[in-house]
Amino acid sequence: MLPLSLALICSALVVYKLASDFVTEAYDRALYDSALDLSRRLRLRDGRLTVDLPPAAADMLEIDDIDRVYYAVRNDDGNLVGGAADLPRPQPSENRRPDYYYARYLGQGMRLVALRVPYDPDNETMFAQVIVGETLIRRRLLAEEILVAVALSQLVLIAMICISVYLGVGHGLLPLGRLRAQIEARSHRDLTPLDEPRTPREVRPLVHAINELLQRLQRAIVSQQRFIADAAHQLRTPLAGLRTHAELALREQDLAGVRERVRALMHATDRSARLAHQLLALALAEPEASATAPMSAVDLVAIARDVTAEWVPQALAHQLDLGLAAAAGSLRIRGNAVLLRELVVNLVDNAICYTQPGGQITVDVQHDAATVTLSVEDDGPGIPPGDRERVFERFQRLAENRTEGCGLGLAIVREIAQAHAAEVRIGDGASGKGTRVSIRFARIDAGNSGALTRQTAAASGPG
Repeated sequence: MLPLSLALICSALVVYKLASDFVTEAYDRALYDSALDLSRRLRLRDGRLTVDLPPAAADMLEIDDIDRVYYAVRNDDGNLVGGAADLPRPQPSENRRPDYYYARYLGQGMRLVALRVPYDPDNETMFAQVIVGETLIRRRLLAEEILVAVALSQLVLIAMICISVYLGVGHGLLPLGRLRAQIEARSHRDLTPLDEPRTPREVRPLVHAINELLQRLQRAIVSQQRFIADAAHQLRTPLAGLRTHAELALREQDLAGVRERVRALMHATDRSARLAHQLLALALAEPEASATAPMSAVDLVAIARDVTAEWVPQALAHQLDLGLAAAAGSLRIRGNAVLLRELVVNLVDNAICYTQPGGQITVDVQHDAATVTLSVEDDGPGIPPGDRERVFERFQRLAENRTEGCGLGLAIVREIAQAHAAEVRIGDGASGKGTRVSIRFARIDAGNSGALTRQTAAASGPG
């Protein structure tokens, strides 16, 4: 209502100004006619200017039922010939056009007109000044009447508009009311899409957006439920193993046997910790979680270098040669540093798990004009072409592999790669032996890139 009220006030001011101008123009014309009639009553008798105005005509001129009219006639010398001697005069002017002006007389506002008219036929340089003025009461009343008439019509129009808007908006919001009732009647577990085709066209985009939100919620809930189920399934066996080792240790009487059980307990604990870490990494790599991960410019060479250096002791413990082949400069991509580090860690961890002692693992970072490719290559048993897609599934392990692991490494790698719009490929090693996992990212700069060099960890066995 406030905007309409302001509009009504502004409209009233404009209407009052227009009405005042119209009334002023109409009454000025009548005032001019009165002054012109009075000028026609001027007479030159014995060389003196007189006003031939009978008393009755003077009374008719001056007396009005609402306004008061005053006049004054002066000769060329400025001497009063007839009328009110103290009637306000205009500014001196040689202009023969009517001179309209406002003034105060006897405590009232006046509108006056002054005419300069010749009165001596033999001397055209002799002019008389005829002034006629009237009070402003009638003018003000007429302007107010116009204002009230227009304002009332506008008030009626605004009232009709408000009623129409109220009814129209109420009718237009009925579909939203039905939609609200439909949503309120649902259970919090019911995330099925709303019936979009049956909704009015005006609210269909809103229903479409709500359905997309429901689908995202459904995917997030399914992902969460799947993660909980996977975690419960995978943790059940290690926890049972921990309990078994602890019970066996309590039953041992021999100190050497106790130490052996405790050593097995520590080994099982390490496996459980590794599984828990991978489960958390998998949760971070889920599409619903990674979609909110902050992205920035990341140096992939620096991440590969740090991870490789960190895993050198683990490679040495397995009698493996772990090295890095990377550009001397930096290769930047847009991504999340935490997730990318987890990706490299899982690739290196996976290669260490499946490569026999004496083998070689190379972390490689290459580039071209538009892409950066990270790859981890080993000379282990390799992955048959028919199984290369299946190994990306969760908890999938090849039957012929008897190494420790939970089958989550490559699943985590694929989830993180998809979060970065990267392409993952599995192929044979350079010598036709082993496995090469490559992830190709879009490059965001053409930074300094020197020749590739391989930094090798000192390891036992052949290099």
